Amino acid sequence: MSNADRRPQQLCWTVGLLINLRDLDTAAEYARLAYSKIYCHDTLSTCDIIIGAMCEAKRYRDALDLYHHFFNESSKVMSATCRSSNHIIRALCDLGRVDDALALLSAVSPNGINYGNVTKVLVHAGRFEEALCLLRKHPVPLACTNLIRGFLNLGNLDMANQLLEEFESKGFHADRPWEYKSESGVVRVAFIEHWFKQGKHEEAMRCYQSLLGNDRYQVFGDTGHALLQLLLSYGKKTEAWDLFHRMLDVHSETIDVMVRERFKVNSETIDMMVGECFKEGRFKEGIETFYKVKAKDKYLNLLDHRNVILRCCEHGMLPEAECFFAELSSDRSLSAIDVDTHRAMMDAYVKAGRVEDALQTANNMVDAYLSSLALWMQI
Repeated sequence: MSNADRRPQQLCWTVGLLINLRDLDTAAEYARLAYSKIYCHDTLSTCDIIIGAMCEAKRYRDALDLYHHFFNESSKVMSATCRSSNHIIRALCDLGRVDDALALLSAVSPNGINYGNVTKVLVHAGRFEEALCLLRKHPVPLACTNLIRGFLNLGNLDMANQLLEEFESKGFHADRPWEYKSESGVVRVAFIEHWFKQGKHEEAMRCYQSLLGNDRYQVFGDTGHALLQLLLSYGKKTEAWDLFHRMLDVHSETIDVMVRERFKVNSETIDMMVGECFKEGRFKEGIETFYKVKAKDKYLNLLDHRNVILRCCEHGMLPEAECFFAELSSDRSLSAIDVDTHRAMMDAYVKAGRVEDALQTANNMVDAYLSSLALWMQI
């Protein structure tokens, strides 16, 4: 540690590598070396990624300690970033410390803050008035959805409809119609979910078809994912697959890069649909589904490939996993040091009695890590 390269960019890379290797304790030690008196993008990124990694691992106490260290104890220049603040607000909500989360909300810049986390906990605690005040100050889709769900669970359909009308009448992001259409769709999914939960499937499907057939809404991105989850959960599998293929077609026809990135069929959606095939033993169809997505979307990322490899390994489909792993390793734009994928392959090789292949995979991962580290040290 005494010889650590403390330049902001190099330190950020080191912390990122250690997080990728799941060594959070060493990553945190390096992150604490960040020069808090130097306000730059890389220093802020170091703070964000280590706090985010700790929260993802549910090591909330460590995340809170780091947040306090970076933005309270040692910094006289840096203000807490929205990303780090969002991580901590989510952590406080998960810990049930809603009042502390609200206090932090009032102390940081509102731009980019995810108010959905706080409203969800407030609704769960029955603190509807506070949730309503927060929503009306910051009318974001997830916060609205949480409140609508809360009122629907209480059987207060009138209040739920009133909130929906308020949300849609204000025309959020009217200058960005694609975003507004998607946000309105996300809120309306709560009503479809409500009718399904009530056992009123006909009413749920009527609302679904109304949403699907209305040009005011877009049923891809987050809205599409939420709808697919509902349809699969309540046995509407034919409708789910029809919607999924529709989402793929819309995505492949979209030219605008910003629109495509916001409303693309995301990794979670792809994994859910591939997983649906695997769950029912339709392995070939699951793999074909992945390749159909890949044919329509040349921007598939590391997570997309990792998910299908993990699925194959879980079901003992080692030859198929090897093919996907080879594709991943040969693509320079995707061949990052991904510990989870390498571990899955090593475990699959060991289960198959191919210990030498497991060792070779481990060596390849170490070699890739050392090569990346050496390259970064030269920059």
